[in-house]
Amino acid sequence: MYQFFLTIQYVGITLLFFLMIYTLYQKASKNQQLLLIFTISALLNDIGYLKELRATTYDSALEASKLTYIGKVYIILSMFFFILNYCRIHHSKAFSISLIMIHTAILILVLTCEQHTLFYRDIRFCYDGYFPHMEFDYGPGYYLFCILSFTYVIIIQLSCAKRLRETKDHLQRVQLWHLLYITFVAIMGFACYQTGITHYYDATSISYMIGTLILIVSTFQFNLLHTVEIAKESVVDNLSNGIIIVDNADSILYLNAPASAIYPELSSMDTSKNYSYILDRLKQYEANHEHLFCDDQVYSIAKKPITYRGKTLGMTYAFINVTASYNYTQILEDDVYAKNRKIQFIQHALITSFANMVEARDGLTGMHIKRTSEYVRIIASYLANGENYAHLFTDKYIENIINAAPLHDIGKIAIPDAILKKPGSLIKDEFEIIKTHSETGAKMIEEILDEVHDDECLSLAKDMAYYHHERWDGKGYPCNLRGDDIPLCARIMAVADVYDALRSKRCYKDRIPAQEAYDIIINGSGTQFDPMVVHAFADVFDQIQAVD
Repeated sequence: MYQFFLTIQYVGITLLFFLMIYTLYQKASKNQQLLLIFTISALLNDIGYLKELRATTYDSALEASKLTYIGKVYIILSMFFFILNYCRIHHSKAFSISLIMIHTAILILVLTCEQHTLFYRDIRFCYDGYFPHMEFDYGPGYYLFCILSFTYVIIIQLSCAKRLRETKDHLQRVQLWHLLYITFVAIMGFACYQTGITHYYDATSISYMIGTLILIVSTFQFNLLHTVEIAKESVVDNLSNGIIIVDNADSILYLNAPASAIYPELSSMDTSKNYSYILDRLKQYEANHEHLFCDDQVYSIAKKPITYRGKTLGMTYAFINVTASYNYTQILEDDVYAKNRKIQFIQHALITSFANMVEARDGLTGMHIKRTSEYVRIIASYLANGENYAHLFTDKYIENIINAAPLHDIGKIAIPDAILKKPGSLIKDEFEIIKTHSETGAKMIEEILDEVHDDECLSLAKDMAYYHHERWDGKGYPCNLRGDDIPLCARIMAVADVYDALRSKRCYKDRIPAQEAYDIIINGSGTQFDPMVVHAFADVFDQIQAVD
């Protein structure tokens, strides 16, 4: 039995170490920081208790017990703050600091327990039972710690239950149930220890291990840390229009730099503050076709739901700068032009931001879109100065293919996560499903074209989405086009997309050096890629590397 308990500790420590390393390398956020504190605290607790299990003297067991409490006093507190933040329950900084100070005071009582009886009234080292162990008669400090812990558990359960009633999002509901399971397991572990069922073995260690397994499932399978990332690292940061993205509960998930300039108070995204008044006013602006005035600028508000498979995931608010059109003293021609541009900005801002969220599902960030768009610009600008294609590359054409580039993989929205994020190699059937994204993307853009009619940018976007996996030798997909039958914009996109894929770290591969990626592109000339586009790529490779 003793070896069994030791094995449990080793397994728990391994799992916690793995989760700690994974959490450490995630993008910084408040949830990430709190989960990291939780895993470190649980790891210290398990390491301390392992040392206590292996202790053979009173002094070594007491030192191990103190190490255990260095983690234990902060485990439930960090989980408490994590749940409040996840459920968007606002609390003041003074409240947080007060609880941290109380728990730190409790830790000090434990570390100095030999000088007083505030935490332990009596401490004994016993050799009976399955293994040598410490026995304690507890003081008021311990009971204060227990009362605080059970209060946190009750608040956690109520907070998760309240959020479950409010949200309709399936992913969030699964995550909330997992968090409820973790607290329930912790309660059961503590109860088993207190009732003596485990014969002086601290069953909370097992509960931490089970809770860690649940956290790992939530982190990997249900994307616990990355709900916000579906709308972050977006190409919208490069737009002149402001973008605010909210979830179904009207909680702000993301805003880009222009939106931050309009609402500076949102830049810090302080969870202790309630920003509902801003969203309520935005809804009024949009519903009443009112204008928003800020720093001598005038904005109209465009609202667009974010939908997937018939479900609404949230809402996008776009701030369209209409200062010029609002100024009725300008000449009629400028007014008409500004209104036309306004419509285009709304279309492209919303469509492009949606394209970036599709990239986020692929485990990428907005940098993939930014880099490939810049590669397309560099290659197209070079070809515009050549002889073969110079007549095609007007300033308008170059602008349109740059704007269209972010939409090349929009069809991936229809690919299941299990395939899109698979860390290993795809089997044949899975690859066939992946290949459908080009045709799906083209159909999606074609539906948009039916609404906006003659839009050259979207027409190019359709060609890029449909044909960017075609090969110069005719062995590509989905249409097996060959040579000049492949639209020029798609031939350029193919080189840009493959180069960035080679240089990027994915869930199934590491990034490769620039020179090796360069050689692969060069070797693909005449087979996979248009030789003229590859020649342009080679001549501007120094510029490509500067972006890379």
